[in-house]
Amino acid sequence: MPLKSIGVALFGVSLLLIVVDQLLFNLRPGEKLDALLYIYFDVTREGNVPTFWNAALLLLVGATAALVAYLTPGRAVGWWVAAAVATLMSLDETVQIHEHLNGLGNAIQAWLGVTFPTFTWLIPGILIALAGAVLLWIWSGRQPTTTRRGLRLAVVLYGGGVVAVEAVGGMVWRATSGGSAYQAMAGLEELLEMTGAVVAVLAVLAMLVVTRIDGIRSISTMSRAAVEE
Repeated sequence: MPLKSIGVALFGVSLLLIVVDQLLFNLRPGEKLDALLYIYFDVTREGNVPTFWNAALLLLVGATAALVAYLTPGRAVGWWVAAAVATLMSLDETVQIHEHLNGLGNAIQAWLGVTFPTFTWLIPGILIALAGAVLLWIWSGRQPTTTRRGLRLAVVLYGGGVVAVEAVGGMVWRATSGGSAYQAMAGLEELLEMTGAVVAVLAVLAMLVVTRIDGIRSISTMSRAAVEE
C-alpha cells in the first residue's frame, strides 16, 4: 500500500475520533447514549478510544523504527533508541505517566515562589520534551531527506499538541473548570498528537525499500541501499 494511502487512512481514523468526541460532547444525544458512547470517546478522560488509538499509533512508530533498526545492523543504535522512546510514549498515553510529574512541578512552583496558570506537570514536562526534541532533531539530520523532514515535522506537530496546546488548555481549564472551550482544546491537542504520530510512521516507513528479483521480494533500508550503491 502506498505511503499516501496509509497516511490518509490513519489520519482519517484520527480525525473521525475527534469529531465524534466533539459532537457527543456538544449535542449530548441522551442519557443512555451518553453512558454507552460518550464515556468511551471523551478525550479528557482516561482509558478512552482516542487515547488507545493515539497509543496504537505511537506503538506503530516504535515497531517500524525497530524494523529499520533490525535491517541496519551496526548503524542502528539511534533507531533502537527511537523505537524504545516511541514505545514508552505509547505506554504513557495509556497510564498517564506524565501526570505523576505534578509533584515535581509543584515543588518547582513553590521554590520559585510563583503560581503557574496551567497544569503543573508541564513545568518539568516542557524541559523533558525540549531535551528530547533537540536530540531527535540532531539525530534526524543523519537520515535521508524524506525521513529527516518527516521526523522533524512530527516533532513540531506532536510537541505543539503536548506542550503548547496543553498549556493553553490548562489555562482554559483553570478559568472554566471544563466546558466546550476546554473540550475543543483537548480535542485539538489529541489531533495534533495523532497527526504527529502518523507523520512519524510515514517518515520511518520511507526508510524501507522493497525489491523484487526473480519473483522474490526482499526488504532493506534506504540507508543500506545508498551505501551499497
